Amino acid sequence: MVELDGKLLQESGAIIHELLQVLPVPADIEAKAGYDSTYWSHASEGSLMLFLVPSLALGKASSYFPFFMFGAAQLNKWFQGWTGKNAQDVLDEAERFLEKHANFSGSDKLGEGDVSLLYCL
Repeated sequence: MVELDGKLLQESGAIIHELLQVLPVPADIEAKAGYDSTYWSHASEGSLMLFLVPSLALGKASSYFPFFMFGAAQLNKWFQGWTGKNAQDVLDEAERFLEKHANFSGSDKLGEGDVSLLYCL
């Protein structure tokens, strides 16, 4: 959470967006997000983190809790495979995008998408 001008900002994407709008940024930073930057900002939280966070949590839980020794271990194995495949699809899309663009902003400047993806990567 970040408090800015008496306003409490709580979501990482909203925090990044708001900070880039109100703070002075260097010339090599995109202050106003274009479509590509907005897309990758949302993709990082709405797609990539959707798969990475539960996968990480269940992976850690399986090593700590004995109930994963029984049927839940099979469920965890399936879930890890499912999340891994879906996360890889998003990462593959990101690689294809970066083959054509210098940054996730879609321009030569860093932007919201680049910062948001740092949380995931």
